[in-house]
Amino acid sequence: MNVVDSCGWLEYFANGPNATFFSDPLAATSELVVPTITIYEVFKRIVQQRDEGDALQAVAMMQQGRVADLSSTLALSAARHSLEHTLPMADSMILATARAYGATLWTQDADFEGVPGVRLRCEGFRRHGGITTILSGCASRTAQIDGVRQTMSATVGVIRVWWRLSKPVGWPIQPASVVRSARTGVAFAGMKARLRAHVLPSWVWTGGSGG
Repeated sequence: MNVVDSCGWLEYFANGPNATFFSDPLAATSELVVPTITIYEVFKRIVQQRDEGDALQAVAMMQQGRVADLSSTLALSAARHSLEHTLPMADSMILATARAYGATLWTQDADFEGVPGVRLRCEGFRRHGGITTILSGCASRTAQIDGVRQTMSATVGVIRVWWRLSKPVGWPIQPASVVRSARTGVAFAGMKARLRAHVLPSWVWTGGSGG
């Protein structure tokens, strides 16, 4: 039995670099198990990038396999796999379904690296670009997490600088006091200029909403 991850389906539909890797398990529909979460992810992504007609055609092809609904038993198993392998919710649900059916999981998502029972192919996996490139694979959750960590690190850096600049006027920081302090005000203005150029978007400093 085989289970193909959402990114594998998208890669196949887009005829991406790894499409042939997924063609054999997808062709053997009698041995193919399709978790409902993969139908959700594939349908949503194709609607975003193409239109609903193309998305429905993709779903019709996916339903040629054996569609596996998420039961309470699978949900509990997914939670355990998530904790054991540090997987996001969707990944853990797909893995739990594969384990429940004794199936091999086929994917190009690096989050599954080292997980038993997984066939992983990441060569040629493109994470950014136009419509075809986006459809050719789901962006790695690891990459998303790394981005969040970088943003948090930058934010912590801002707080540390602000803390040092606040010392001449005491804590907690009183904005009016910072403005009245010529030395601190000049230093803070310089810090804002550097952050505008290297760390944070301009709307952070202008009070906008980021639109």
